[in-house]
Amino acid sequence: MVICAYKAFLASALSLLFPSTSLAQEDSVDNEVFELSPFEVSGKSDIGYRATRSVGATRIAQELTKIPLDIAVVNQEMIGDLAAHDLNEAMNYTSGITPSSFERNRFNIRGFESQRTFDDGAQVPFVMPRETILWERVELLKGPAAILYGTTQPGGAINTVAKKPLSETKRTATFEFANWERLRFGIDLTGPIPIEGLSDQLFYRYIGLYDEFDTHRAFEHFMRRLHSFQLKYAPSNRFDTTFTIRTINDDDDSEAGLVVWNYDRSEVAHGPAFNYRALGEETKDSALYAIETNARFSDRLSMRINASWATARNREWRLQRDSDRVLGSSPELNHLLAVRDEDIWDDETEVNVQVDFNYNYMIGENKSNLVVGYKYRRFLEDRFTWLTRDIYDPDAIVNPLGPTINDPEHPFFGEVRRNVIDLNDRSTWGAVTRLEDGLIRQDKYINNRRNTQNVANSVYLINIMNFMDEKITLMTGVRAADFGGWNRNGTYARDSDPRRALPLPSVRNNFTGSLDPHYVPSVGVIFEAAPGIRPFINYGESFRANNDRIVSGQLYAFSESPEEGQTLDVGIKFDNVLDGKGAGTITLFDIEKSNIVRTDPDTTIPELSGVEASQGIDTEFSYVPSDNVRMQFNYTYLDAETKSRVDRPAEVGAPLPGSPEHLFSFWTRYDFTEGNAKGLSLMGGVRYQTGIRPNFSGNFINTLTPDETVVDLAAAYRTTIGENNWTFRLNFLNVTDEVVFRARRLDYPQKWTFKAVVDF
Repeated sequence: MVICAYKAFLASALSLLFPSTSLAQEDSVDNEVFELSPFEVSGKSDIGYRATRSVGATRIAQELTKIPLDIAVVNQEMIGDLAAHDLNEAMNYTSGITPSSFERNRFNIRGFESQRTFDDGAQVPFVMPRETILWERVELLKGPAAILYGTTQPGGAINTVAKKPLSETKRTATFEFANWERLRFGIDLTGPIPIEGLSDQLFYRYIGLYDEFDTHRAFEHFMRRLHSFQLKYAPSNRFDTTFTIRTINDDDDSEAGLVVWNYDRSEVAHGPAFNYRALGEETKDSALYAIETNARFSDRLSMRINASWATARNREWRLQRDSDRVLGSSPELNHLLAVRDEDIWDDETEVNVQVDFNYNYMIGENKSNLVVGYKYRRFLEDRFTWLTRDIYDPDAIVNPLGPTINDPEHPFFGEVRRNVIDLNDRSTWGAVTRLEDGLIRQDKYINNRRNTQNVANSVYLINIMNFMDEKITLMTGVRAADFGGWNRNGTYARDSDPRRALPLPSVRNNFTGSLDPHYVPSVGVIFEAAPGIRPFINYGESFRANNDRIVSGQLYAFSESPEEGQTLDVGIKFDNVLDGKGAGTITLFDIEKSNIVRTDPDTTIPELSGVEASQGIDTEFSYVPSDNVRMQFNYTYLDAETKSRVDRPAEVGAPLPGSPEHLFSFWTRYDFTEGNAKGLSLMGGVRYQTGIRPNFSGNFINTLTPDETVVDLAAAYRTTIGENNWTFRLNFLNVTDEVVFRARRLDYPQKWTFKAVVDF
């Protein structure tokens, strides 16, 4: 009775919203036959590397050619051919996106850094690892994404779609080894649970991973253990619910007691980042608990509820030079060397609850959709640093692995080549120093305790209307979000006895409370101008709260005003062109982000004064000339720069960090389908990007890294051994051993991977 009354009420409300639509009445819900859930897509409909449908732009499954947005999908086939382990490698052949300045899995999308990614529409903690073995696909929504994802940068958002339990038995095991002493084992098991009476209703999926390897960084060793278990209960084709438990443990260790640097230059010859002069150890323990429920009340009304609780605990020890405090501070101390030993404790928790209702209705004979949703997000962070500072006399230090590199003619950025830094030869990495020698003084204290809490509530509406036999699609939407929280940040007393470390009066609290709702609209239209040619235009806005950030020890005077972005996309989608063998997108974009909080250098008070902008062209084209050939072309032209900045006027007109002016990639695959080579596939690609500004500090405003041309090659062989299907794959990344910069750090040099996959 309650459900019937609710359905009648919703149908009446929708008839008031859309009086011209014809709403069919259902006689018997139980006797109807339904298609796949509108909240899911299947990779079976993809054409090679080209995905045909997406859920990442509208919250329901839609044909990409009928969505007036620029969406790039990296499907499971592309992920497999690239032998990608994380988001960085999965996105190598995608336009408009480059790795960002700090860690992996952070990106610049059309010039703007996207610090967080989404997992099935929910934000996950920043320190939580992202692992491709878990994904069905990756969807990159370029342009206005706030209508769907809430707090985002105006360049776009990345959403990973997780694999789900299947009703058919499927078992896959992978074994992989590579250079840098890598060993990787994975298993993916799914199917019905053989319980009498429930085998057609209860399904499971277990994914396990063990990954261990050294890296190209000094003395670094990495180990990952992952377990993901899902249980799906589907008593009918109208209702299903899936429970997920996922745990990931990462150990990232460096050899304690050794540090790599160059006394005569401030940078590390080889470290995690150019201005991160450190070695260290890091442990990340992550967990995700989620439940997703899909329900169909009729052939027109369906609902999805997705709730998740994700936590990540990061324990990091790092050792780095402290030149700002000692070196050069006075003539008598100029010869001394200071090293900081930092223990960082960082706990992050993300809670997401999202509810979506999808109602499809008819405009004449055209099917249209209305999506109404609500999202609750709560973010908690607790972080503090235990710090030890050691003062050394370099003259008393023993260097067991060779002299320091002393090349004053070699610039910090520019022509970095193996004759100066050989990543395979430790003697060229700089001074490797035993810290026990030369110790003069040691100080210990607790520094920089931070507690952050942010809460956001939002409701959104997305309406997709089709006209003229679905030749025209109009997409409109609006999101209303209110957010608030507090940030407590303090510097604690410095004392050689850590037991006497007490908070100073400089501890800062930024309490914002609940802020007024912020509205972001989105509107777009796409129409079929000719068979297979669909021009589109889209305008949308984005926002990002300023209340969780502190600059120069001051409180934000305007914390209630968020960063705001405006994005305009104008483009053309091509579908089934070149005799039905080609598809792609060409997009012109214009983006501006304002209300960026900057610190006034005269008053040291943060102000809402900062504007960044980017314009350019973004193209992607997929071509399948025959059943055994696949090609993927991508090109981006990007003009991204700082328009205004009070605290650093010299940055006005400077390029935004991590944003190349030109970005091009091409990937192709050829499958042998007959003869002795049947089952063999040969693949290869080339990636080119112009130089980028290396980091977000003001030090290298006009300095660009060298242009990069990276060549990747791969081969795969598919065969049957006994009753099992096997795939053997060999991938070479960066075959020419190009020096590759990723904003503030060197990326992997030449890398090869051998992988065996068996379905059993």
